[in-house]
Formats: sequence, C-alpha cells, structure tokens
Amino acid sequence: MDFKSELGIELTSQLSLNGDKDAITLEDGEVLYRQGGQAKFFYIIHKGKIGLFNKSKDRFFLEEVVEQGDFLCEKHLFEESLLEQYAVSLGKSEILKVDLNQMKLVLKNCPDWVRDLFKTINKRLFSSLEILEKHQITDERLRKKIPLGKDQEEKIRKNILKK
Repeated sequence: MDFKSELGIELTSQLSLNGDKDAITLEDGEVLYRQGGQAKFFYIIHKGKIGLFNKSKDRFFLEEVVEQGDFLCEKHLFEESLLEQYAVSLGKSEILKVDLNQMKLVLKNCPDWVRDLFKTINKRLFSSLEILEKHQITDERLRKKIPLGKDQEEKIRKNILKK
C-alpha cells in the first residue's frame, strides 16, 4: 500500500485532492519551505525526517528534526506570521500538505470551545518554548540530532540558496 492510500486519500489527479491537500515526496536536501516566506500550508510528516534550519550570517544551523507523525506550521493556524525557519528533507520524506485556509475552515466549523482550546494550547506551548529559550534551558535528550556529513550540508546549503 502506498503512502497516499495509507493516509486515506482518494486522489483526483496524480497528487492533488480537490486542490486543498497534496501528498508530496521530497528527496534528500529538497526544500519544503523557506524562512521569511508566507505560511500557506500545514504539513503532516508521514515518513522520513525534515530538518529545521536557521541562518546566521552566511551559515545554516540545524535547529530541530521532525519525524513521522509530527506537524509543521500549526502555529500559523492561529496567528499570521512569516515562516521562521527553512524546512529541508533529510533523506527521502513523504508529507501531507494541507491548505492552511482549509484547516482554518475546519477549525471555524468546530464548536467555539474546541477552537479556544487549540488556541490556548498553542499559545501556552509557544510561551513555554520562549521561556526555555530565553533562559537557555535545554535537555539534549529531547533533541533528535542528526549529524550532517559535509556533502549533505553543502547540498542543503545550495538548495536553500537556490530560488
């Protein structure tokens, strides 16, 4: 069974589902989105790993790795802001990309208390993360570190800089 079938997606064209969802496959080093861009999609990682990178001066730093079952851009369901990191595939990855406006419609159709609960959880999570970051409180066991080889690092750098 392929990954689109596993997700229960009935495809109307090769990869599109009524224009609001896409099952996409990224190869090693492919950029999912770029820092500073407008958030247009909500992502669910089905297989593989996505590295979240930040840029400082002329270097890129791997900040976090998200894996199967993780979400990206959930923050943008509740607030308008630019993307804060570069998201790059570390190896082959399969991702469900959902139009952010579609997700907002789904939330809008939920009872108010459900929407408020999601907003509160989201706000508290990001507030907690900011406090931990501000006070430099980390536990290395919580980070899913992946050492990057020189070739992979250079490939990622070139792909990020390519428009």
